[in-house]
Amino acid sequence: TTTSLVYPRCSRSRMGLDRSNSAAVLYATSITASASWKPCAPPRFDEFVECTVGPWNTPSTGEDNAAPIPEVEEVMRSCGGAIQGIRELPLSLIFPTEEDASEERTYHNRADGGFVYADDGSYSAGPEQWDWNASDESEKLIMASLTFPNRRRMWLTVKLSEASQIVKCSSEEDNVLHQIMNTKGLELSRPVNSDKGDDHSSNTRESTSSQLPNNVHWKEIQRVRMPNSNQAWSLPRAKWEKQIIEIDEVTEEDGDDATTKLNEDKMGPLMGWAYIKTISQDQENSLFRDVIATDTTNLHMLAVCPVSEVARSVVRCYDSSGSLKSVAFLHGSLSNADEQ
Repeated sequence: TTTSLVYPRCSRSRMGLDRSNSAAVLYATSITASASWKPCAPPRFDEFVECTVGPWNTPSTGEDNAAPIPEVEEVMRSCGGAIQGIRELPLSLIFPTEEDASEERTYHNRADGGFVYADDGSYSAGPEQWDWNASDESEKLIMASLTFPNRRRMWLTVKLSEASQIVKCSSEEDNVLHQIMNTKGLELSRPVNSDKGDDHSSNTRESTSSQLPNNVHWKEIQRVRMPNSNQAWSLPRAKWEKQIIEIDEVTEEDGDDATTKLNEDKMGPLMGWAYIKTISQDQENSLFRDVIATDTTNLHMLAVCPVSEVARSVVRCYDSSGSLKSVAFLHGSLSNADEQ
């Protein structure tokens, strides 16, 4: 009942990677030279908590009404008062065959600089300093949650050890466009008896596509970065900025706002991927070109709904030494879902 996409690593021909379906298409489509970044307010943790904490339907709870509904829990500070973080759903939901994950939950602490969240409940959790040569990270995970309309979200995870292996492998090959990772994902929805939203558990299914969509048009991007690229990562001191793609930069086939809203009300299974793109300093890095001028490793976690044509993504940008430089949340749509 979970998404499990497995692909061979370190081989462009075996993975079917070609320029017609390259990751570059995904992010160059709507990030243009004329679009500018404008400062914006940082996300509010209380709004994030409101969208995240509480019960979530899974495939098992959707099929069996007697099954307990798992909940994301809030974690209070030891001295009382404010909420310090959240405790995600049990990992056994996403790794059902691993015995040691039965009751284990991931704690996301708001003071952890590698945990970056958005107002709508989306988040990305990973290392601030990524040592891809480390040998003690076999159990560590990179995790993301991407929020969709109608109170749904896609929970995505990849093992840090496998991601590190891909980064090392990518550095040994020239002109590798992107490397898709072994990804575990689970679509979640609010239960009908929750005050958080309606029940859409029947749409919790396994996605099976092995191809990245090449028809995504990003319309709104929010990212966080340090004021100076030489500064060490510190989320409280980082600045937030937003880019809205101008209307004349979006093609006619994207439709107007009314059509977009109508599409978002449609429902279908969510599909998810995670992949790594290594970019040298002499290549175009459209999403982070003004953040860092050296080689970067960009870790993408992407989800789409082909029926509503809604797309969501979060990207973590690391420099050549493995230091986190920026995190970006992207909202967009599929120009033609039938092309997938």
